[in-house]
Amino acid sequence: MESVKIEDDITIEPEKFAVAHVASVKEEPSSGEQSVFSGDSPTSMKNESDKLFTCDQCKYKSNKLGNLTRHKRSHRKEATFVCDQCDYRAKRPNHLKLHKRTHTGEKPYECDRCDYSASQLSNLKVHKRTHTGERPFECDQCDYRASQLHALTMHKRTHTGERPFACDQCDYRATDPKNMRTHKRTHTGERPYMCDQCHYTTGQSNNLKAHKRTHTGERPYECDQCDYRATDPNNMRTHTGERPYMCDQCHYTTGQSNNLKAHKRTHTSHRGTTSSTGPRKFVPLPRLS
Repeated sequence: MESVKIEDDITIEPEKFAVAHVASVKEEPSSGEQSVFSGDSPTSMKNESDKLFTCDQCKYKSNKLGNLTRHKRSHRKEATFVCDQCDYRAKRPNHLKLHKRTHTGEKPYECDRCDYSASQLSNLKVHKRTHTGERPFECDQCDYRASQLHALTMHKRTHTGERPFACDQCDYRATDPKNMRTHKRTHTGERPYMCDQCHYTTGQSNNLKAHKRTHTGERPYECDQCDYRATDPNNMRTHTGERPYMCDQCHYTTGQSNNLKAHKRTHTSHRGTTSSTGPRKFVPLPRLS
């Protein structure tokens, strides 16, 4: 090939001219293509963030593929994350991490107003409502308000009469599984809550909390009409005469929930017989000689 004359005083070889020509040309991207010279444009980045990944088994959507992948594990029957200390299995690693704290006793979330600590942040948030008095969950049938949605669900069963949890050893039924676990200890005699300062044991955590105050001298419940202070709310209700627990079958009221439970058994006791002309009459059991 012949040399190319660019100007009167400049002459370059054909190969060098070709390279110089290509380097000087900036190809514009075609429609739908992204320029390799200019980098990601704000428009293309926005389109990427607006893209939604949809689950093919439910209505879940996310703009991140990783989130969708983790979500899909919730549809799988198998739990892939296994505890090395018990038979617990989880579908997500963070669930297993939380579970392991039941073995280690780790409670990294601490209240800044008392010595309460929790293994989960959500539990700490709920606890803090005991300081603020916040009760965001309202019953639509009465004035009851709760700090936890679970508590409201249990409360609503007092209106519906629903008691879905049945004891397999007696006729007792409960509105929630926690009450059922506590009740079953009356059959087994189990007392898993132990005081670390004496030999006291109990089947209920609330009883242990109240007991520990006999060691510390703490009396957090104050009467608003005198100087009386109590270690637990039951004692305070006894002091004030308040009787918030009401039987739904008669006019009986009491200041303690356990008394109401015992009273209700008088309505369902198998020792009684129903009279066609009057109320239930109870037949006394014969004395053992």
